[in-house]
Parts: sequence; structure tokens; C-alpha cells
Amino acid sequence: MLNRKLVIAFATILVFAGASFAAVGSEIAGTYRGVFTGPEDYGVFLVTVDIDGSIYGTGRSQVNYSDLLFEGTAQPDGTTEFYTVSGSAFPIVFSGKIDFMNRLLGKWTSQGNDAWGSFNGLIER
Repeated sequence: MLNRKLVIAFATILVFAGASFAAVGSEIAGTYRGVFTGPEDYGVFLVTVDIDGSIYGTGRSQVNYSDLLFEGTAQPDGTTEFYTVSGSAFPIVFSGKIDFMNRLLGKWTSQGNDAWGSFNGLIER
């Protein structure tokens, strides 16, 4: 009987823990439109954060006149990392956070040409 109560208690914890992760994901899920700026490069981006934490989207470098394709992940606490897909002529990594006002803020770096800067975006509602 004790083992059965222990199993039921453990199952209950798992069910409620799963529900809390979904709620956190729904708060940051959405499409974010923004800009990235820096001394060597600047441009725009449009990324979607899915309820499961995956990030995907597009962008455009206004200096290199190149289209960018992004993928990455978001954590339940809002921490994000997205980057240009493999094989991109301009590999860029965006590391940041979605805050309590659904602002996507952070820093970006480019591998190969040592470009860097900041980015910010707002959720579209």
C-alpha cells in the first residue's frame, strides 16, 4: 500500500511539473520582429519562438546584402540562442533573453569577420 501511494504521489508531481513548463512556454511563445546593430554590420530579423522552445526565422544583413536563415532554442526562463543555419556565408550567433515584457534583447557575434553588436525585438500581438 505504501508503494502504491508513493507511485501516485510521484505521478502527481510529474503531471503538475509538466503543466508548469507549458505555461512558461506559452508566455514567451510568439513572433518577434527586431533589429541588430553593430560597428561592422546591422540588419533586421523576424523569429518565431514555438511553445516547445524551438526558434526559427529569417533576417537580412544591410551591410552584406545577404538574407539570413535562423534556428535555435529558448528556455522556460526566457534565455535564448539562435544562429544562422549551417553553411551560411555570414555565421552569426544571437544570445539573449526574453524579458517579462516580451522584449527579446541580447548580443550578437559573427564568426570569421569578428563583427559584434546588440539586438532587440518586440513580440507581435
